[in-house]
Amino acid sequence: MQYLKKKPETAVLLLLLGLVVLAGIALAVLTASNRKAEQAASEAADGSIPVLAIPSDTVRKIQMEARSGTLTLAYADGSWSLAEDPDYHLDESSCNAMLTAVHRIVASRADRKPESKTNSARM
Repeated sequence: MQYLKKKPETAVLLLLLGLVVLAGIALAVLTASNRKAEQAASEAADGSIPVLAIPSDTVRKIQMEARSGTLTLAYADGSWSLAEDPDYHLDESSCNAMLTAVHRIVASRADRKPESKTNSARM
C-alpha cells in the first residue's frame, strides 16, 4: 500500500485496468444475451418454438382433463402411476411416449391480419 502512496500513477493504471476488465465482462454478457435473442428469433421464424421448455426428467405429473373427468399420471420412484388409483397398472412405455410427444410440440408465430369491416353483415 505504501507503494501506491508513492506512485499515484500506479493507482490510476490499476483503476483503468479494473475498468477495462469490467468492460470486457459486460461485453461478454451482452454478446451472450444477444446470441440467445438471435437464436430465439431464428427459432420463431422457423416455426420451431418449443412449447414445453423444461427438461423431461423434471416432470413429475401429467394431468389430462376431458368432459368425463380428470386423469393424473404421477411419476415417483422411477415409475408412473395413476394418482386417482395408484393400484391401477399403467404401461410405463406409453407414459414415457406421451411425455416425449408433449416435449416435441412446437409453436409458430402467425401474423394475423385484422378482419375488415366490409365483410360484416348488413341490415
